[in-house]
Amino acid sequence: MRKLISHEKIHSHVKEIHELTTRVLVMAEQHGFGEESLKDLRIALDEAIANAVIHGNSGDEARKILVRCYLHDDETLEIRIRDQGHGFDVSQLPDPTHDDNILNPHGRGVFLIRQYMDAVTFNHRGNEIRIWKRK
Repeated sequence: MRKLISHEKIHSHVKEIHELTTRVLVMAEQHGFGEESLKDLRIALDEAIANAVIHGNSGDEARKILVRCYLHDDETLEIRIRDQGHGFDVSQLPDPTHDDNILNPHGRGVFLIRQYMDAVTFNHRGNEIRIWKRK
């Protein structure tokens, strides 16, 4: 069973990234998530929200980003971040650890999110990421 604990809709603006990340982290801390989990969540949230603003909505401030947070009975936090963009095929992302990509300054966001979260999925359209973190 899961319980909705936060629901926000923000404008697609770079300044919103840090502000929204901070609000979600405060909420996670209020639900008992510790320092290590909060550090991991900060990295993943910054990357996921930035991807939604910059890539998903192409920086179009008229488009919105929807963020919903759920707390599951097993004390796992689930965060869904959805943009209004066309989406993408996550299987087509290049491997940032491959020699050809290692010096590329872009393309590490999804890789980092996967490293710090317990689970990561995308919807079929590719405009929503779901991340899970256990206490």
